[in-house]
Amino acid sequence: MPFTVGSEFAGTVRAVGTGVDGVAVGDRVMGSTLFGAFAEQIAVPAWSLQPVDPAVELATAAASGVAHATAYHALRKRGPGSNRGSGSWSSAPPGAWGWLPWSWERYWAPAWSPPASSAEKTALCLARGAEVAVDYTTEDLKARVKEITGEGPTWSSTR
Repeated sequence: MPFTVGSEFAGTVRAVGTGVDGVAVGDRVMGSTLFGAFAEQIAVPAWSLQPVDPAVELATAAASGVAHATAYHALRKRGPGSNRGSGSWSSAPPGAWGWLPWSWERYWAPAWSPPASSAEKTALCLARGAEVAVDYTTEDLKARVKEITGEGPTWSSTR
C-alpha cells in the first residue's frame, strides 16, 4: 500500500466540501497531519488549517508549524518566557528553529544573545538586533556566556 510522508504543509485551497465554513477556495493556508503532507494535494479537515499571510512564502509557512510550537513551548514553559527578565541562549540562531525563539526572546528577555558557528553568522545575528553574538568556534563559549550574563544562561539547544 502506498505511503506518503510529511506532517506539515502549506498551499492554496482548491476545493471545499459541502457545509464547510471558515475556509474558501483560493485561501492560502498551512496545517499539519500525521502523514501525507508531502503529496501534491491533501484533503484535511478545515479545523486543522490556519491562514497564511500573503507576505509569507508557502514553503516557509509549511516548515514553521512544529518549529513554532517547539520554540514557544521551550521558551514559555522551560525558558525565560516562564521567568521574565532572565536570559537564554539557542545554539542555532541562523537556522530554521533558531530565529524563532531568538525573535520572541527579545520580547521576554532583551539581553538574550545567540552563539553562532562563524563570523558571518554572528554578523547576521548582530544585524538582526542581537546585543551580543559569540562565535563559539573561536571563543570559549562557557567563559563568554558567564562574562556576558554574570552567571550563565538557561540553555535551549537544538543539538
